[in-house]
Amino acid sequence: MLTLEQYAEEMDNNHRQFESFGWHDRPEGRWCLYYTVNRDSDRLARVNHEVFEKELMTEQFGDDVRLERHAHWAVGWIQGFAIRVRDDSGSITPAFTKLHELVSKIEDYPILDEYRYSEVECDELAEDLASCIEAVMRNHFAEEFSDEVYRRVDEWIQKNDSGVYYEESWCNKEPAVMRALDELGYTRDE
Repeated sequence: MLTLEQYAEEMDNNHRQFESFGWHDRPEGRWCLYYTVNRDSDRLARVNHEVFEKELMTEQFGDDVRLERHAHWAVGWIQGFAIRVRDDSGSITPAFTKLHELVSKIEDYPILDEYRYSEVECDELAEDLASCIEAVMRNHFAEEFSDEVYRRVDEWIQKNDSGVYYEESWCNKEPAVMRALDELGYTRDE
């Protein structure tokens, strides 16, 4: 990782190097843009963005940090932070020092908050499993999807085929969901 001073030199007014970019409400002074998420960001980027926002958008940094969201032709939108790099006397701001600290942490280990990452992962996997069960039931079984069905299938999968729970692809989840529903006695609609 670059030293704080090197990073400040690299990031100072970095937006001037962006191709085909207009920042119409740019604040006066020496600022940088640091983007953290876009429309298609994965779980890791979204969780790290939450940490950046929590750490940077505080009263401590006042007007030296702004949340920014810009349109982009390729990714729809990008979001991150405008951070004042140097104050009027030329000193590196505390906000930029915090940015450097967070970026350094990511270079050492990519997840800024493992607990939050795990929480989001579990929520997304549970939501995805529920959607998969609902679709399989709608297409192949006579019964209606319910919270009780979800609970029973989830318990069956955790006990009999727990690796499927972490699959992000439905094509890998559907066979296990079908087996679970069959073994739990739900009626095939065929």
